[in-house]
Amino acid sequence: MNQHAASGMEIDRDGPTYSLDTVRALIAEGCPVNVRAGDSLWTGTPLEAAVSNENAEVLRVLIAAGASRDDQDAKNRALFLSILRKNTEAAQRLREYGARD
Repeated sequence: MNQHAASGMEIDRDGPTYSLDTVRALIAEGCPVNVRAGDSLWTGTPLEAAVSNENAEVLRVLIAAGASRDDQDAKNRALFLSILRKNTEAAQRLREYGARD
């Protein structure tokens, strides 16, 4: 696991790990929820990181904030990742949100 210099967050192959409070604060400050990271360790979206880290609460908050609302490919990638990791709760929530297998 590596420390990200700019934010102090932890990043590993499962993506950045943020607490629910941090995610809410970032959204409240206007941070975009659909940005694809360009870090050499993680290149996914916040939605994909929430699925990868099996964080249902963060996933719920990101969806409510409009994560990938108009990006069907991003929703489907997150669904694929949830199925690959056997994260049935995330898969169900993403299907309810409109992701397709």
